[in-house]
Amino acid sequence: MSPFITRFPAYRKYCIWSGWLICILSLVGSSFSSLLWHFILTQGVLFSIGFLILYYPLLSMLNEWWIERRGFAYGILFGCGGIFGLLLPILLEKSLNRFGSQWTLQGFALLILVLVGPILPLLKARTSPTLEAPDVEKSVDALTSQKKPSSHGLDLNPTATTGTFETAALSKVAFTAISFSNIFQGLVFFLPIFFIPEYATTIGLSTLQGTIILSMTNVTTMVSQIGLGYIADRCDPLILMFGSTFLSALATVFLWGLSKAFPAFLLFGMLYGLFAGGYSVLYCRFATSLTSHLPTQTWLYSIFESQRGMVIIAGGIMSGTMVGGNVDLEMYGAGSYENLILAIGISLPASSLGGVGWFFRGRTISLFR
Repeated sequence: MSPFITRFPAYRKYCIWSGWLICILSLVGSSFSSLLWHFILTQGVLFSIGFLILYYPLLSMLNEWWIERRGFAYGILFGCGGIFGLLLPILLEKSLNRFGSQWTLQGFALLILVLVGPILPLLKARTSPTLEAPDVEKSVDALTSQKKPSSHGLDLNPTATTGTFETAALSKVAFTAISFSNIFQGLVFFLPIFFIPEYATTIGLSTLQGTIILSMTNVTTMVSQIGLGYIADRCDPLILMFGSTFLSALATVFLWGLSKAFPAFLLFGMLYGLFAGGYSVLYCRFATSLTSHLPTQTWLYSIFESQRGMVIIAGGIMSGTMVGGNVDLEMYGAGSYENLILAIGISLPASSLGGVGWFFRGRTISLFR
């Protein structure tokens, strides 16, 4: 989506409406599915496409409105999504048990129609591009009327709202460092969250206790997203990247691996969510630290998201080979989780090494010039 919406920004509102409609139709279609491939096609493929068409035009508009406080804006956006994600499993389970899958899916489609639809007409771009392909040379950004001083590696003076991708951003050492960190962080980020309920059962905790730990992890993740977004507007994002990954590594190695009771495991979940949960909010500030060109910032954001998406799949496959064996509560990680915890404990410190890019922010490599 990034190439299209940066080249033809006037079509963003049409993309948003189209994506919204596709999401609704995919849920309705899924409610009539009877075979597994029906669900994969509707809920898996079609809904994902609709959300993608809706999501990136929204972020592009958000980037135009929030410049100086963009990190905080992203933090609130992600945090609100986290609140819904916290409530959704509860609502979904109760609805499935009471009404069945068909009515539940149709009900959620109706919610998207009623709750999201009336808001869409209020979404406006800050600039008014034409429907024609923009002339990059003449592209004028209304946001540059009042220049703001750059600080902490953040360029607060965007140069254009339309145009093609500027490859100069890829030649910066900081881009390589950020990508390195992003890949290793994304590889293992979701694994502790996925295995919290299972590990809780392994060490003898009740299902309720496991649910409480997972819920508190989600709560501190939301706090991290908003808080880290706020701080990112005032601090170099590479420094925050180092702190997030290194501290979450310490929490994993010294708390998860040694947790054998509810209080210690609860503390791990809360600290992991607090340290690691807000990492992806930094993407918007990674982009602004690399370029002041708004379309290129959108491209960079999509690149970081793509990197994360690919390695998440790899991490899930990898984790399946690392969990198993005899359970021994006297051993590190209860025995069967030792390899997984150590792998996470290696990947997260490796991710923190991307922070060395802070020392080379102004330097480039010769691949793209």
